[in-house]
Amino acid sequence: MTAIRWAIEYDCGLDHIARETQQKLGEQLQEITKCLPENDGYGPFWESMRRSALRVEMEGWEFGYRLDQEAERLVVMYAVRRI
Repeated sequence: MTAIRWAIEYDCGLDHIARETQQKLGEQLQEITKCLPENDGYGPFWESMRRSALRVEMEGWEFGYRLDQEAERLVVMYAVRRI
């Protein structure tokens, strides 16, 4: 079985975020995509993912993202500083 390689895209600017944090974010998002099931988009998992507010928190930042299962991409929608 061949793993699907998901694209990671950013719909928000990350220029104001430290390069090290950006790198860690990219690594963590890659790990998330490796764990996604390779089934059709109609199962309960994908229905839940379409309706869920997904986020990663690290180093005082919150990154919100969504999964586009049809296009096999993870899209980061926002980056908010949390102190």
